Amino acid sequence: MVKLVQRMSQQFYSGNTGSPIYKWEMFHLENGNPNTRFMTRKNVNEAGMHTGIVLSAATCVWLPLSHQRLFDFLSDTTHRNWWDILTKTSSVETPISIQKANSQSNFSLLHILWSGMRVVQESWCDTSGAYMVYAPVETGQIADVLVRGAAADNIKILPSGFSILPDGVFAGGCLLSFGLQVLLSHNPTGELPQASVKTVGELIDYTIARIRSAFHI
Repeated sequence: MVKLVQRMSQQFYSGNTGSPIYKWEMFHLENGNPNTRFMTRKNVNEAGMHTGIVLSAATCVWLPLSHQRLFDFLSDTTHRNWWDILTKTSSVETPISIQKANSQSNFSLLHILWSGMRVVQESWCDTSGAYMVYAPVETGQIADVLVRGAAADNIKILPSGFSILPDGVFAGGCLLSFGLQVLLSHNPTGELPQASVKTVGELIDYTIARIRSAFHI
């Protein structure tokens, strides 16, 4: 599971930075939020990747919160249904948690009770900043990895996540980056519909708005 989570985080950051390794291309959305950046890549028969057109969307906002307080909120599973559309109103359990360098850094497997969905997650927080990256996985595939020792190389993932940096200019504030990746078409040579990209942009806006609302910002 550790290798799967590490691959997930690498794929997430490639989509946020536009890494040339994965051949991301900028995409312009007409009348979209100017603070949200969109990129696309076309996958064909790549191990661990969905075949088709993958969209990466990301935004960055300043919040009047310490990065520690914001991380504590986002990583608390009892608050997750406040901002994570995957959980709806469901409770979330953590059947597996592997601690890394400190008590706030771990690899986790989450269980969303209403749907039975499993989510792999990596999180980290120290004085320099924090991040939390997660992705839903197919239940049978992750069971094969955990119970039968199967390789995780072919498990297809679409990561989402947050990175949080303390603001060195305005004390008590932080910069929150939120990004997600979505498979918009199974056809890698097809057209990318503006309406679908707009829906993803609206999900980005919704998530940020829910986080703001939780802190009455």
